[in-house]
Amino acid sequence: MRSKIKFIKTGIKLIIFIFIQIRYIGLFGQYVENYRVSQHRGTVILSWTITTGNVCDGVEIERSSDSIHFSIIGSIPGVCGSPSEPRNYTYTDTAKNLRGKHYYRLNLRSLGLTESISIYIPSKSEGWVTLYPNPAHDAIWLRLNEESYRDSVTLAIYSIHSGESFKMRLYLANEIRITMHPKPGIYFYTVKSDLGISSSGMLIAY
Repeated sequence: MRSKIKFIKTGIKLIIFIFIQIRYIGLFGQYVENYRVSQHRGTVILSWTITTGNVCDGVEIERSSDSIHFSIIGSIPGVCGSPSEPRNYTYTDTAKNLRGKHYYRLNLRSLGLTESISIYIPSKSEGWVTLYPNPAHDAIWLRLNEESYRDSVTLAIYSIHSGESFKMRLYLANEIRITMHPKPGIYFYTVKSDLGISSSGMLIAY
């Protein structure tokens, strides 16, 4: 009898979980469109559209540093959305000293939660572009830290010891993976934008 009750409870939990997941996924496209998160010099800006015919009782903005535990950082009170037209919204997270990767999601209350979107916030020492990982093995990533610097760049990498070199042209809009198989050693790299700015440093290959 106990095992039967346990089985029924497990089944109910599974049904609730599936219902929550279906509702959770359905917010995009059905209730929310154009959900974007961007950052400029440490300030994070969220923007989204509540589609026509959907109305909710306010919006809560939530942030997390691990994608699991979220806390409310702000809200837009009152009726949100419209029965007759799409409504656009923005929210600016002005918290100081935000660094690293953070996750944002919206709580539309009666409509439910959106999925989370992550964004990387560079430290001041990282500058406008970051090359990682370092040390690297068979691939590196080039990440743009300032969206206002989107442009074509030239990446040059050369070995301090052997003279081995790599040079390529890229259009950098966000981040891009670059496959390479350098010999183990120490390399010097330079990233130069067509806007006239550059960044350089040391890269260790293993």
